[in-house]
Amino acid sequence: MANIKLTRFSPNRSIRVHHLKNSFPMFEFHAHDSYELIMLTNCNGMRYIGDSVSRTKENELILIPPYVRHTWDCESKAQDIVVVLFGNELLDTAIPEFQPVIHWLKAINQVVTLTLDTKCKESLYKTPMLEMKQSNSVEQVTKVVSILDSLRTSCDKNEPHITAIQQAWLPRLIEYISADEIRSFTDCASKFNMSESSLKRLLKKELDTNFTELYRYIRIKKAQRLLARTSIPISIIAEQSNFNSVRSFNEAFKAYSSVTPKQFRIEHQWRLNG
Repeated sequence: MANIKLTRFSPNRSIRVHHLKNSFPMFEFHAHDSYELIMLTNCNGMRYIGDSVSRTKENELILIPPYVRHTWDCESKAQDIVVVLFGNELLDTAIPEFQPVIHWLKAINQVVTLTLDTKCKESLYKTPMLEMKQSNSVEQVTKVVSILDSLRTSCDKNEPHITAIQQAWLPRLIEYISADEIRSFTDCASKFNMSESSLKRLLKKELDTNFTELYRYIRIKKAQRLLARTSIPISIIAEQSNFNSVRSFNEAFKAYSSVTPKQFRIEHQWRLNG
C-alpha cells in the first residue's frame, strides 16, 4: 500500500491543513484515503490525476476524491500551495444545512478542477483557502463546507470555469469492497467486467498494491470507524470486518495502525457520544 497515504487526524480535528509558500509541488504519485482540496497559485507545469494528464492553470483549485492517485511536475515554484485533507470525520455531521454538500461528496466519483480567474472566485475560494492555515478549527470547518458548497453549485450548473475528470471505476470498486459481504478477487473482477489479470494490473498501476492488501486495508479502516464510534466488543468488530479470528485481526490492525484495537478505542473514546 505504498501509494495510499493514511490521513491521521488528531482527536479534536476533522481537517488537516498544509500551506507551502514559494515551493515546488514535489509530491510522489500517491492517493489519500480522504478527500483533498488543493489550491496552487502562480504555478505552471503538468498535473497527473488518475489517467488524466494536463497542463496546470496559473491559479486553480482541485477537489480529489479518496483513492485517486495524483502528482504534479511544475516548471517553477508555486507562490502558494494549500492542501486541505478531510474524511469521514467531517461527513459524519448531522447538521441539516450541511447535508446537500455531504450527499454530493458521498456520491461524487470525479475530480473537480476550478480555474481561479475572476474576482468573484477569489473571494469564494482563493481568500478562504489562503486564510485556512491561520484559522481556528471551527472556522476551518465552515470555510471548507462553504467552498465545497460553491463547487457543488458550479457543478450542478455546468459552469464553464469548472471541469470534471471522470474517475469511475476505482471509487466504485472501493465502495463494493467496503460492503458488509465478503468480496473475493474473482467477485470484483466479475462485478466490473474485467479479467482478473486486468484488475490486478490496474490496482498495481493506480494504487501500487494488490487486491489482498487493498481488501485488508479497507477492512482495517472499517474497524477503526467501529472502534471509534461504537461500543461493540472487539471480537464482534473483528468478525464484522471479515477477519477469521481476533488474533489475526489484532495483528493486522496493529501493523496498519501502529496501536492495538484496544489502544485505538481508548484514544478515540471521546467519539462514542458524538
